[in-house]
Formats: sequence, C-alpha cells, structure tokens
Amino acid sequence: MAAVVGAIFVSGVSAAACSLPFEYVIIQINKMQPDAEGKYPYTSFLDCAVETFKAGQEDL
Repeated sequence: MAAVVGAIFVSGVSAAACSLPFEYVIIQINKMQPDAEGKYPYTSFLDCAVETFKAGQEDL
C-alpha cells in the first residue's frame, strides 16, 4: 500500500513539474497588453518562454 501511495505522489509531482512552466507561459501570453505604440511584448510562445527565463535569471 505504501508503494502505491508513493508512486501516486511521485507521479503527481512530476506531472506538475513538467506542465506548470508551460501553463505559466500561456498565462503570460493571455495577459499581454499592447504598449503605447500598439506592440505586444512577446511575438510567440517561444519568445515569451525565453524572455521569462531571462527575467528570472536576472533576479538570482
């Protein structure tokens, strides 16, 4: 029984760890607002992911 509970816990944590970064980028894209010139801050999913990663590295 303990092995089953452990396996469920590990699978849940690994699924969350794999999916949450993508979900965060999707949320950032959905929240985009154009600036004064009408340009959006990100041009694609990959651009948003790279810029978000760079911004996170600056905080370290």
